[in-house]
Amino acid sequence: MSQFHVNVTWQRQTPDFKIETYSREMSIRFNGGLQIASSAPAEFGGDAQLPNPEELLTASLSSCLMLTVLAISARGGFTVDKYEDKPEATLEKNANGKMAVTQIVLRPKVTYSGNVPDPTKLAEILSKAHANCMISNSVSCKVIIQPAT
Repeated sequence: MSQFHVNVTWQRQTPDFKIETYSREMSIRFNGGLQIASSAPAEFGGDAQLPNPEELLTASLSSCLMLTVLAISARGGFTVDKYEDKPEATLEKNANGKMAVTQIVLRPKVTYSGNVPDPTKLAEILSKAHANCMISNSVSCKVIIQPAT
């Protein structure tokens, strides 16, 4: 078993505390010491210049799939030179009428050298990576993998 810890901090910066005026900006400090600023999405009064929780969720899923693809490829004797993804999350009302990330589309583009997997083997690697990605196994939204060409 592993446990992971972060520290999320928010501080009121306005004299009042009204839905129209309070800051949505927060600080996220990771266990290794890295600290980032984050905010709500702009549509919800946040700062569009900062990452929001929905983007961070999307990045977590994408990076987890990438790390799993790298591990599976290395174990299979395939050398990955580059991995790119342009994932997209959809935030909308779910079946229960609650706002939720209902779908994340991952678009991995894996560049290999040397022993390059054929399209069938690549599909197998991506499928196995999705099945074994810890974040994929943790979310309830639909995850779609559309390999980039």
